[in-house]
Amino acid sequence: MRIVHLLAGLCVLGLIISFFLDNVPINSSFVFLIIGSLLEALAYFYDVILIKLNPTDNELILQQ
Repeated sequence: MRIVHLLAGLCVLGLIISFFLDNVPINSSFVFLIIGSLLEALAYFYDVILIKLNPTDNELILQQ
């Protein structure tokens, strides 16, 4: 989870930096925005995804 948050933060940082640089195409800014948003959504819904993928007979213990 820490790696996902780190990658999402790097995408947001890349998005901010791309706004201040003159020769960066606008498409790369949208790519940073989309990837960062998807990574944050994955981190937010990670526990829900694990519970849905869990077989019914197993017991999961989720810790943060």
